Amino acid sequence: MSGYDNSTGGERSNRFIPGEQRQVVDSTRRSVEERREGEDSFENENKRATPDRRESLDRRVMGFQVPCKTSGTIESVEDWLDENCRNDWQVVLQEVDLDQGTKHLMVMFERESDRNVFLDKYLQGKI
Repeated sequence: MSGYDNSTGGERSNRFIPGEQRQVVDSTRRSVEERREGEDSFENENKRATPDRRESLDRRVMGFQVPCKTSGTIESVEDWLDENCRNDWQVVLQEVDLDQGTKHLMVMFERESDRNVFLDKYLQGKI
């Protein structure tokens, strides 16, 4: 087994190989130039679309948070939020009890008014 690690391109932490027996690693870095510079563009390059990615809401915008617990489904909480909130909201599962009966959630709201409606109904046990 040699002291050279091909997977990382460098030497392993084996310090017992004498320096004159170690393999030299080419440490030249890529230039800052565009990698495809000088290459011909391929057909339909301008039609390449970025992959569809799920848009995540910025938590910094969600300034109003309510920690809560439910033994129901997260989907039922999300359905209630869809029907009753006028602005953006987000639900994050934080913990599930060992018996998997109770889920600890953080419900975040963009607007205080939506948070107040949710909190009122949650405290009444209607959610």
